[in-house]
Amino acid sequence: MSEPIWIRVSSGKYIDLAAFTPSDVKLSDIVTALSLLKRCNGHYGRLEPLSVLQHSMLTADLAALDNAHPALRYAALVHDAHEAYIGDTTTPIKMLTGFEEPVHIKCAVRHALGATFSPAVWQAVKRYDYAALEIERKAQWEPGPGDEKFWPPSVLGLTGDQALDMHYKYLHMGADHFIDKWHHLWMSA
Repeated sequence: MSEPIWIRVSSGKYIDLAAFTPSDVKLSDIVTALSLLKRCNGHYGRLEPLSVLQHSMLTADLAALDNAHPALRYAALVHDAHEAYIGDTTTPIKMLTGFEEPVHIKCAVRHALGATFSPAVWQAVKRYDYAALEIERKAQWEPGPGDEKFWPPSVLGLTGDQALDMHYKYLHMGADHFIDKWHHLWMSA
């Protein structure tokens, strides 16, 4: 048994991350934490970055625009919920440090939220997650020389102005929007 690793969450509860279980998960803690975590480590260009909560709503709505099954839309909505407990570590930092998200925390959060979908569903969520990232990047920064070296090929084919409009829409969505989507999709999934 490993030593306890304590974190205090928004509800005031102390949670041992080393022994994290579904009973440690509370939706209000997730919503509070994700609404305060900014994407891209807070770096931005033209607009404030979306929070992880706003990014999650965008990801779910992109799945809905694609007429994805409600279970896939729900998975898209909660795909980053575990980050409420471990933070949002960007891909470049994961690559640099070899950081891997603790599987037991990710699984416990998914179990608590009723999101125990097959690996194929989580793989399908990545398409919408990448599409959301494309919107966020295009909204933040004007295209520049060498972008193709750093940015993956376009998933959506959106212009910068279209991405800006979408980003701006989600920038003004908060916890109430997320809770409404969560209730609707949880009941449908």
